[in-house]
Amino acid sequence: PFKGGTLQANPFLGPLFLATNPAGVISLPFVMPGGAPAGTELWLQWAIQDAAAVQGVSISNALMGLTP
Repeated sequence: PFKGGTLQANPFLGPLFLATNPAGVISLPFVMPGGAPAGTELWLQWAIQDAAAVQGVSISNALMGLTP
């Protein structure tokens, strides 16, 4: 549990502090590092400050990337 939601991803790399553009969009280009073993999972989830949300934070669904 986290701020009225469920935090799925384990933040082992620490948080990134980014801002949205005027349309509310965040762009974060990413390429999986070469040499990652097949079946490697990478989990991603956003928590963003939102004055209208429960406890002032909105949390995204968790997304999983899987290397082929």
